[in-house]
Amino acid sequence: MYKIYSFTKILTFVFITLLIFSCQDNKRDNLFEGDNKIDFISLNGIPVVKGKINSIDTYFIIDSGASLSVLDESQKDKFKFIVEESDIEAAGYGGTANFKNAIGVNIEIGGVKFSTEFKSQDLSKIGEIIFKSQGVKIGGIVGSDIMHKNKFIIDYSLNSISLSK
Repeated sequence: MYKIYSFTKILTFVFITLLIFSCQDNKRDNLFEGDNKIDFISLNGIPVVKGKINSIDTYFIIDSGASLSVLDESQKDKFKFIVEESDIEAAGYGGTANFKNAIGVNIEIGGVKFSTEFKSQDLSKIGEIIFKSQGVKIGGIVGSDIMHKNKFIIDYSLNSISLSK
């Protein structure tokens, strides 16, 4: 009788263990399927990814608090894009800012091409600060417009960004 009780107890333990593992929602495995995962470097907690503007290497700040994706207007000749006047204005903690349209822009990050209407603004002061402290030259900011449209998933624990299916 003792052996039957032990066998039953072990069988119950195995069944409960299997049930628990089969019911777990392993979100990390589901979110990072495929090749659409890119690593980012963290500059004082801010994600920065390597990418390209018109096939020229650069880095982008990933800023979920920015509603618009903005290219550094001061580097328009280097990246070969055109700047057009616009009446777009955005408000933030620092007040309001005017943006221009960036025309003739192809962006690539992690082998994925992104199409959206890019804005431009002189980001040279921000760029200089980041370059002096971190040695990284910023070409633009990827905002929530691109992140939302392409379903970005930022994982700070793995320093990676993936695109949800």
